[in-house]
Amino acid sequence: MNYIKEAENHLYHYRALTLSIDNMQRERNKLILENGPHDISSIELNPMKVKGGKQQDEAINTLFKIQQLTKSIKDTKERLSDIDKVLVNMNTIEADILKKWYIQKDDKNEIARTNDSYSSIIQKIRD
Repeated sequence: MNYIKEAENHLYHYRALTLSIDNMQRERNKLILENGPHDISSIELNPMKVKGGKQQDEAINTLFKIQQLTKSIKDTKERLSDIDKVLVNMNTIEADILKKWYIQKDDKNEIARTNDSYSSIIQKIRD
């Protein structure tokens, strides 16, 4: 198995996935804070008029959004965990280079200059 190519394919989106987790958590927390418990009126069942129906719909929609965000956060974290597992199975130097290159977005030439052994590996990765 070519761990370098596999890691490159996944690492390309690593940073964006990490940022998306932060954004989804922020959105979920905002929904919870804005729609958390506050003065709630009970439903009055009246054949002519049902009170609280609109609030119930809004609450159900908010709960659905929170549920979807929670699932997306979990799925994204699992994908990042899979990427981390690929990096663990790699040579330490190669993993370090790929992290600097893709996650930290360091320049390839700058990475090569930091360590002599890195330049030959970077050349191998480019091919």
